[in-house]
Amino acid sequence: MKHVPIRFAVTMRMIENLEGWSKVPELVSRYWQLTRFYEMLLSVGNQPIDLRDFTSVVKEMRVRGRGSLKRVILGMFKLCCDSPKADRDAIDKWLNKLLVLRIGHNMLADQHVACTSVDDGGLGSPTGIIDLRCDVVKVCEEAALEASLSCQKQYGRLPTYTVGNYRAGSRTQLQDSPCIFTYIPTHLRFILLELFQNGFKATLDNAAQDHDDDLRRRPLQISVCRDDRRILIRIRDRGQGIPPGMGEGIWSYMQWCASHQDGKDQKDRRRALFGGGLPLCRQLARYLGGDIEIRSYPGYGTDAVLFLPRLDSELVERELQAEDVTGSCSDGWG
Repeated sequence: MKHVPIRFAVTMRMIENLEGWSKVPELVSRYWQLTRFYEMLLSVGNQPIDLRDFTSVVKEMRVRGRGSLKRVILGMFKLCCDSPKADRDAIDKWLNKLLVLRIGHNMLADQHVACTSVDDGGLGSPTGIIDLRCDVVKVCEEAALEASLSCQKQYGRLPTYTVGNYRAGSRTQLQDSPCIFTYIPTHLRFILLELFQNGFKATLDNAAQDHDDDLRRRPLQISVCRDDRRILIRIRDRGQGIPPGMGEGIWSYMQWCASHQDGKDQKDRRRALFGGGLPLCRQLARYLGGDIEIRSYPGYGTDAVLFLPRLDSELVERELQAEDVTGSCSDGWG
């Protein structure tokens, strides 16, 4: 946990380096929130250690920090709109750096709470948030069901899906064969929910309305494939591909902000949401050595492929570079 205050300080410096940040309420709010968190950790650290009190502070920070990323992204969107020199690529790079810091301090905080004994306010888990026997197939099935039911609740139609299980060297699809590796299940579930929801939304938008037979003919195809070094999860939809003109915009945080603008009908808002969480999920996957790739087939659908390393030696946090500490969005604004 000694690295968490450092990450807070670096994030605060990144905000300070933004031209005009003090006029954006969302950025000001986050800045002072981080200042408070920094002071809370230092005040606890300067006293005789009481593990229960320290754990209570960590849990309070996690609760109060919920929703802050969404607010910061909206704040950066406002900053971009207010500045004629704003470079959206520079903003996306800045947000990626911010996200790496956020993932790091959240993971450290969650690991502390998970490993700390129940008597000291934690969960008493020997391995913390890490599951040494994370079953990818099971996580896929649970996340797909949750995403499908969520779409039914929101849009009134239940999209379908299939889950295939494959292993290098096997000629046929595996039945009742778990795919086990060491990972953080909550991170995997978060990424899969986003990818599944994107696929389901695209399918719902392009399936014949009020014809459930057509919807059933367009199941989201989820394939879990692995060898000794890595696991690949391919999600294939029949949603006609990524909308024209969007292209690399699916990797931009500003695309997510477009969904919150006024004057859009329901279908346009749903399409604006397409890929909204993709840049966040890609950073989360890359944080521990994985990646996400997207390939669109116009008129047919889209493939999203999540790569996950199986070797523990590859599950290593990317080390912070000097530019992560000193970089500023203003450098790209001219």
